[in-house]
Amino acid sequence: MLQWKCFYGCLLCCVLFPLSARVTLAENGKTEYVIVTAENAAAAERNAAQELHDCLKKVTGADFRIVDQKQKRTSPGIFVGNTDFASAQGMKQDSFGPEEWSIRSVGKEIVITGGRPRGVLYGVYDFLERFAGCRWFSIDMDYTPSMAVLEVPEEIRIQSNPAFRYRAIYFLVSNMPAKAFHHFTNHARMNSYGNLPEYGFSEMYGSPRGCHSYLDYSKDFPVEISWMGENGKRVQVRKQTDGQICYSHPEVRKRFIEKMKAYIKTDREEAAKKGTSYPVFYDMSANDCSVPCHCPDCAKLAEKYGISGMVIDFTNTVAKEIEKEYPDVLVMMFAYKESMIPPKDIRARDNVVVRLAFMDVEFAGGKNRDVMRPLGNPQNRWYVEQMDNWRKAAKNLAVWDYWKLYTEPFPCPKTPVSNLPELVRKYRDLGVVHLFVEAEIASAERVIPDSFIDLRNYAGARLMVNPDLDMKSLVEDFMNGFYGKGAAPMKEYLSYLETRMNEEPLPLSYVHPAKRKFMDKDFFLTVDRLLSQAEKSAAGEPLPLANVEQERLILDIAYLNMLDKFPENPLKLSREQLEARIRKNLDAFGRKHFTESRWNQIKGSNFQRFLAPLYRPPLPEKFKDKTVIDMIWSDIGQAAPVEDADAAAGKALSVPITHYSAKEPFHGREVEFGVYARDRKQHLLTRKVAKADLPQDEKYHFYYLGRSRILENTCLWVHWTWWIQIPLKMVYDPLNAEAVYDVYLSLKAQGPSYVKNSKQPDDLRVDRAIFVKVMNMENPLPPELQGKKAIEIPYSAFEYLVEKKIDEDAVEKMAVSPKGNDLHSKEPAFGLIDLKTKKRPFTTRIPAAEIAQDEKYHLYKLGRSKLTPDMRLWGHFTWHMSCPLGKYFNSADPDAEYDVYVSLKLQGPAYVKDSKKENAFLVERIFLVK
Repeated sequence: MLQWKCFYGCLLCCVLFPLSARVTLAENGKTEYVIVTAENAAAAERNAAQELHDCLKKVTGADFRIVDQKQKRTSPGIFVGNTDFASAQGMKQDSFGPEEWSIRSVGKEIVITGGRPRGVLYGVYDFLERFAGCRWFSIDMDYTPSMAVLEVPEEIRIQSNPAFRYRAIYFLVSNMPAKAFHHFTNHARMNSYGNLPEYGFSEMYGSPRGCHSYLDYSKDFPVEISWMGENGKRVQVRKQTDGQICYSHPEVRKRFIEKMKAYIKTDREEAAKKGTSYPVFYDMSANDCSVPCHCPDCAKLAEKYGISGMVIDFTNTVAKEIEKEYPDVLVMMFAYKESMIPPKDIRARDNVVVRLAFMDVEFAGGKNRDVMRPLGNPQNRWYVEQMDNWRKAAKNLAVWDYWKLYTEPFPCPKTPVSNLPELVRKYRDLGVVHLFVEAEIASAERVIPDSFIDLRNYAGARLMVNPDLDMKSLVEDFMNGFYGKGAAPMKEYLSYLETRMNEEPLPLSYVHPAKRKFMDKDFFLTVDRLLSQAEKSAAGEPLPLANVEQERLILDIAYLNMLDKFPENPLKLSREQLEARIRKNLDAFGRKHFTESRWNQIKGSNFQRFLAPLYRPPLPEKFKDKTVIDMIWSDIGQAAPVEDADAAAGKALSVPITHYSAKEPFHGREVEFGVYARDRKQHLLTRKVAKADLPQDEKYHFYYLGRSRILENTCLWVHWTWWIQIPLKMVYDPLNAEAVYDVYLSLKAQGPSYVKNSKQPDDLRVDRAIFVKVMNMENPLPPELQGKKAIEIPYSAFEYLVEKKIDEDAVEKMAVSPKGNDLHSKEPAFGLIDLKTKKRPFTTRIPAAEIAQDEKYHLYKLGRSKLTPDMRLWGHFTWHMSCPLGKYFNSADPDAEYDVYVSLKLQGPAYVKDSKKENAFLVERIFLVK
């Protein structure tokens, strides 16, 4: 572990602990104090004494000898652990909680003690932080000041306990430098890593796993008691995505109880053999897919209690039986996907922990939380309401939290740091016992740099222990130590970044980094200046300088990806300079977060990813001289690419060989892809290509999906499983949301499922998506409306049970039609309805005699009416088409009346005599004429 000594510690201690009567522990490299331990000290307590010795020696130069309490001594002592002296002062170890600690002065003597397994260790860490200025800032930086004189207050009375029983920030996932990682996380008092005796072991999950464990319990269930799908058939679930369990079946409940008891028994036997702590938290939670079971009895439970109540009812049954034999066990369930909404008329038992997992808006749409905004932001109102309601339904809550964005195409400056105190205090006030934060900055294959991640992890961990810490002082302390002489400009950068982030009104996860309001020329110039100042100031301090350059890496990657936005190159960097700097700082970042051997294996692919914009392939000839957005593998964010010499940029996204279930081959269907708006739960485009129509050369070909607007929180998906999902933030423009694009996907189909006699493995690969902006989209008015002032409403405004269709006859080459069966058995119908008053200004049916027989678009007048804020136009006799008209209501002219027209194509024998075409009901536009 690298150490960095400086002289900020004395100043910090004076600021944090005002001078009063003082006791000198060491002066000029000498001390009369010894560290006194008990002969029966646990491994963590012996480690605590050794760390106290080592750190105090580094701080003062003095040797605080470690002695056993049975040894005779004349020197004053610092008593560590369950000593006789501590007990004589009424500080008996069994009076403390497992992580509770106490620091007390008794005359010249000092006592640091606490509970087992980690209380004493945490007491020593607290002592070193408060009085010796020691800090553990990150996985590669301990901060140890030098002090000529070490003093402590004459009167010390400290007793404390972490706010949450389980604390974890999951920021490195595999191939990490384990020793450095465990050193940092345990000193940060995250109690869930390593399970090492010297750190007092860990709060581990019981068998079989820590989340999505239904599959482990039920994979051997016979079909008779297995999960029932929507088709009314029971399915033996064999994968996380196959389904769930039958919550209501008595045999399922019985088997879960038996298996959990067996897991607990085995875990405790193993813990006793190894001399480790045994787990208390036992996860019993839904697989990673839709939650409900659709059998009649489960449906009754869901109707009675809500879906989450159905899960609680099941969990309560198991937990009740577990409590009889193991009263200290806490059974953990998920509030996740459909079970996020609090239940009706049922409460979780006191030995049940309900774990809330509310995804960010980038995954779940507009009503979910925004992790980059303060808890009091309107975007988070729904999240707060749900948490408050859950508090009424459960004594014990857990939170699976997210402190980063997951679908960004490239790293970009941003941070949630200032939001953390309010958030963590809210969790504490709700009675959360288990706090887990997912915020990866590295995966098995790649690094994922983000802004101020070490500050986020450090401050977040400290707040999990004590949510009432003053965040301003915490940040000041971190900045001074972590950036050394470069601290001042880095503090200014953090403040500037947080201020500028507030300029973007939309959730950051909705907006491509290059289109965020604050990512302008002034931002890059200002941050570049501040980083340059910090680099110059910290030039003589290797670790602080490296920490500044870590922030430089994120700015440079963002700048490289935005060079097209700034053709004047405001930072005046050549591409060669930018590449060299990114390579240098990315290499340092990788070496910090991976083992050396692993980083040497994967650094090449990481360099490729982050430098890909320098080597973007030329546009195909058909797209030249058009305004396009060209997405290659490196623009797509989290998806893992595969090497492919045929791909436009050498890599592609892959839908590999696998099997979705035993009954249906993964590559058994037609090739499907489309564009989907998550917030609206609406398909903007869909296309299927029959296998007979696929090229047989196993090369990449462009497929036209159609013409559409690209809305916020939209993705392009590939394969019937949606195996590939490409966020389209790069295309969505919040300043020009009405922009229309022709969408093309470059796809290769290979393997015998797609190409006859192929020797390749089955796969669908995507190497490129191109969006061609449709220019001059002012569509001509139909002849009947020429010269009139008309409001045009496009096909894309229709909602509910609709699907978009490619149609060359439509002015935008797209139209919308109703979904469902038996769509063409009655006359076409439209009407208006006020959703608030339920009034219907008109209903219009188009008789057969008035239907145009050329199977083209024609204008049909539907009626005349005033508008209201709650007005909707419905279409088709099924009412499957719904178009909101409230946005066109003019409060300054509420009595204005409008003629309502629809541009409609009716084709097929249901509408046109002797037609050979397929029946279709297609709407391309609506017009309101005042």
